[in-house]
Amino acid sequence: MFGLGIAECVAVLVVFMLLFGPRLMSQLGSRLAESLFGFQRALRSPKEEGEVC
Repeated sequence: MFGLGIAECVAVLVVFMLLFGPRLMSQLGSRLAESLFGFQRALRSPKEEGEVC
């Protein structure tokens, strides 16, 4: 992953957690999960007649 090892990824994660705190991290995680589930739901739903894509 971009030439980073496990130790570097863990260090980046620790710095990110220290900067943003656990509350914001959980909010970001839940928002990311909601976005992914919404995207999957949109892919599975049939297209409406008026849609361009």
